[in-house]
Amino acid sequence: MLVACWTVKGGAGATVVAAGMAAAQAQLLRHDVLLVDLAGDQPLLHGLPPSSSAGLRGWTRAGPAVPVDALGRLEEPVDERRRLLPAGEGAWCDDRAHALAATLAGDERIVVADVGQEVGRPVGASLVAAAERSILVVRACPLSMRALAELPAVPDAVVVVRDRRRALGWRGVANRCGAPVVAEIEVDPAIGASVDAGETKRPFPRRFLLALGGAA
Repeated sequence: MLVACWTVKGGAGATVVAAGMAAAQAQLLRHDVLLVDLAGDQPLLHGLPPSSSAGLRGWTRAGPAVPVDALGRLEEPVDERRRLLPAGEGAWCDDRAHALAATLAGDERIVVADVGQEVGRPVGASLVAAAERSILVVRACPLSMRALAELPAVPDAVVVVRDRRRALGWRGVANRCGAPVVAEIEVDPAIGASVDAGETKRPFPRRFLLALGGAA
């Protein structure tokens, strides 16, 4: 099952939501999970060193001479149930976008893709199109709402990140996006502490994982 988390504006929280979904699937539901990083921030968020491999970007540039099963050799362990497929360095080669999407969609594990704003590129767009679950992450603020005027894809569901001090909530976002809100995450210092320390060193709070456990 492929779940793609994407956003139309930087700072919405798609990277943290994708990491939280992967953690929820692994820790609460006991699934084997592959976390696919298109945005490039997942190693830092998990307290891991920068990847030494060519990553996804390098695999796309290598061309069809390098088969799809080589993707497995690029994976890095996060814990017993989670593995990370890092973005790597350099440019994307769009020619392999569909092959990558088809491979990830056919994986037997739960695959959570942190697409971020790469949804505007062929690689990200292909993953979102192939996903069984396309999840738009939105920050509940006027600037993000303005960015929703022209969505590059049609989401199946929405995760709302909001500050409790702001009046804009899930109903307004759902009406704008035309998709159901499956989780509403409040800006939480405990989540920020996990991000700063690295999620493997300071796990996400359980309430955060519970909120995302049923979103995938």
